[in-house]
Amino acid sequence: MCIRDRPLLISNKYMAIVQDGATSEVLKSKAMGTGPFMQDVYDLAQDSRIFKRNPNYWRAGLPKAECIDLKVITEEVSRIAAIQSGSVDLIVQAGPATVTTLGGDARVELVVSKSAGGYINLSMQTDQPPFDDVRVRQAMKAVVDRQLVVDTVLLGNGLVGNDNPVAPTNPLAFTDQAIPRDVEKAKALLAEAGFPDGIDVDLNTAEAGPGYVLIAQIYQQMAAEAGIRVNIVNNPADTYWDAVWMKTPFFVSSWGGRSVPEALAYTFLSDAEYNEGNWKNPEYDALVLASRTEVDPVKRVEMQKRAQEILTAEGGLIIPAFLSDVAALRAGCTGFQPQPSAALFNYEDLACADRAQ
Repeated sequence: MCIRDRPLLISNKYMAIVQDGATSEVLKSKAMGTGPFMQDVYDLAQDSRIFKRNPNYWRAGLPKAECIDLKVITEEVSRIAAIQSGSVDLIVQAGPATVTTLGGDARVELVVSKSAGGYINLSMQTDQPPFDDVRVRQAMKAVVDRQLVVDTVLLGNGLVGNDNPVAPTNPLAFTDQAIPRDVEKAKALLAEAGFPDGIDVDLNTAEAGPGYVLIAQIYQQMAAEAGIRVNIVNNPADTYWDAVWMKTPFFVSSWGGRSVPEALAYTFLSDAEYNEGNWKNPEYDALVLASRTEVDPVKRVEMQKRAQEILTAEGGLIIPAFLSDVAALRAGCTGFQPQPSAALFNYEDLACADRAQ
């Protein structure tokens, strides 16, 4: 493991400090973390979870709040109404509609992460037709206007992507240039693959994450010019991750930012648990695995960059943009900063002047 990557790896949401000797069975039934809050109430029927302050928290004077109540509100309009009315203090991930509506609202402050890390993507399962043909996948990627996605879906709060989990602005990226849109190339690739008249595909989406429906709509419009006829299938948000995600040939998803070694491995290795595209490439696997143990930094980066090139050219994911997370704080509340790495939510400094502390 590279020393530079260690802070990101140990701050991942899956990393926790637990009691020495704790077993998997014990951890499934008893919380043993060292975080600022302890679970108090968990009501599945109400989609609510209440945490109380940890009196033995290792950082003196924190957390600032006596308790926090986490609620699940899947519908964006309802989230907006909740923070405007004061019934909630924070929206941890504000979608495009939220940012647009609340941008000039004095009752709310929008807070943007200091860098872009997570990404929104369209996943093609490479073992399902027509996506089992690499030329079709390349055509599906070639129609994307990446800057347009940043400007419309992310409202400028992000940067373009190149169909791999490393942003072009990262010094470890294989290129710092965005893939240009090329509709004629897409048409030619489809013709080579046996689809001279274009193709019809279903794209599954839902209000399961910020921008999921909007990116499907934008992609539908961009793809049409190349003869890629996209039928958008809107699914219920509450069943999307169980019934649709990784169970349909073409769907919208998103991932939090990770260090380069973890990002290349986590969803793209052939045996990765969350290999959304069911993509398998022995050369890619060998490069990623070898890079994780390579002690020569120059050789390690060369391996990582070559792996990115292969993934961009042949993989099953379209990653048009990286997003800067935007949180919405009710006026009078302070202390929450959205992070670009893997859904890391830190509430220890969160406080509201009109709430009991």
